[in-house]
Amino acid sequence: MNKTTSACFQDVYKENLSLLEMAREERWDEFAEQAERYVIMIHDVFGMEIDELDSEGKRSLLKIMQDIQDNEKEMTDKLKQRLSFLRENMSRLHHGNKCSQLYSNQFISVKQNYR
Repeated sequence: MNKTTSACFQDVYKENLSLLEMAREERWDEFAEQAERYVIMIHDVFGMEIDELDSEGKRSLLKIMQDIQDNEKEMTDKLKQRLSFLRENMSRLHHGNKCSQLYSNQFISVKQNYR
């Protein structure tokens, strides 16, 4: 496998594993910071020419790509779970704010009636 191509895909794979670990450990702030760099790396590496690779190099590259894809599926699942959790909490906050506002309105109304 071409050293440059191989090194680039290995770097992407290492970054992928790092993101996967962060997702598993729910280190979302770190994940968000590193994800931007990862997306740029993915974009750059998949724009590379691989035609010059021999068949063994292409097989090795295919294995790395499959591993990356599998890891990204797991990360996507973890992100969906996180999004669901955040939606539920936002809904609870919104509901709490509505209840607080209704209570406040009733309190003000009662207070005005006793003047």
